[in-house]
Amino acid sequence: MLCENETIEARIFLTKEAEKKNWIEKCGHGYPGLSVELSELAKKKPLSVKPVSIPSHLDEESIWEVFSKVIEQLEEGDRVIFDITHSFRYQPMLALLILHFAKVAFQIEIQGIYYGNFEAKVNGEIPTAPVTDLTSFIDLQDWVTNIYAFEASGRAEPLKRWVSQKKREQAIGGASPQTLKSMGTIEKFADKLAHLSLELETNRGPTLKQAAKSVLNSIKYIQADQLPGQFQPMALLLNRIEEQVRQIAEPDMIESGINAVIWCVEHGLIEQAYTMLDEILITATCLIKGYSIEKAKDNDNVRSWITSGFNGAIKKMAKGEPQFANDRAEKLADELLQNYPKLIRLYGELKDDRNDLNHAGWRKQPQKAEDFIAKIEKSKRRKNKDKHTEKYLELIELIRKYWRENKPDHIREK
Repeated sequence: MLCENETIEARIFLTKEAEKKNWIEKCGHGYPGLSVELSELAKKKPLSVKPVSIPSHLDEESIWEVFSKVIEQLEEGDRVIFDITHSFRYQPMLALLILHFAKVAFQIEIQGIYYGNFEAKVNGEIPTAPVTDLTSFIDLQDWVTNIYAFEASGRAEPLKRWVSQKKREQAIGGASPQTLKSMGTIEKFADKLAHLSLELETNRGPTLKQAAKSVLNSIKYIQADQLPGQFQPMALLLNRIEEQVRQIAEPDMIESGINAVIWCVEHGLIEQAYTMLDEILITATCLIKGYSIEKAKDNDNVRSWITSGFNGAIKKMAKGEPQFANDRAEKLADELLQNYPKLIRLYGELKDDRNDLNHAGWRKQPQKAEDFIAKIEKSKRRKNKDKHTEKYLELIELIRKYWRENKPDHIREK
């Protein structure tokens, strides 16, 4: 670890008991303490040593004091090697958590975590004991961080970056061809998953289905029994990810879009869910009226009169006098009001809320952020629910019903 041209800064965390038994010049065991050994070493190598006092008590206040003491010694971008050989009671577990916190918060690089196993020492003139490398524990914590990011927000970019980093490390470390091949397969999967998450974040409705299919195809090539050790947790996640993504890969374009809305709701992409839900209803109606997907994308020539029909239906329901783009738009409005009045009422409210969201609240009476969430997420609070709670979950099902009852035969047959 020590080299000739780079100073290593050693921080020795000491309880009072450890200082007395192992650190001072004449320590409790009758041998020179560690401070003496490190002082001699510092004369020969570029080494800076600093003892740091920490409490040994096992209570909550002491735990947070240790946390603060360790964090104070770290700076952004530090490269850290941690020895937990002489850690006491809860300290090894706390050390791992602190290092993971520092890695995320300060972008420190953890180069190693080591434990000297004295229980397995070999007797001799100078007793020796094996040193166990526990650095892979950090990989497990990285799994926790990356999977939480994906489960909570649907974002797979952190997982993609981490997998790419691990692949580079494996290549530099001289991993076997089989390991590098497996890593390449995992990296392709992570790339596809990250691309899908980006498509969802940016509301790329027409291409979501294909992006989801690409993820499913990449999963086929991952063989769980050939995964490198540090990627075994992925085997447990693949079925879960496959189940979620398969809903978006649904061949039916509108069913795929509705499932994408549900994904966005479940992963906290609220504005995307509102925007996508609005667009899906218009697209579904374009298809019902006989237009192809390509023509349905043409906002000027197709979507405008269909949008006029919906806007007219909304205004008629409010006892207004709408202006229609053409006769077809007026006919559509009448059909919708006669057959799907609740759909029109909820859709009108959705359009108003979407405008509030998409215009960033710059209007006379902007809603509270919590209101948007309550209307489209399943409420975890059973008490004090008002009439607007979960109403767009009902709209999602009404749009699904409208589509299934009216979709053209050539789509129904696929």
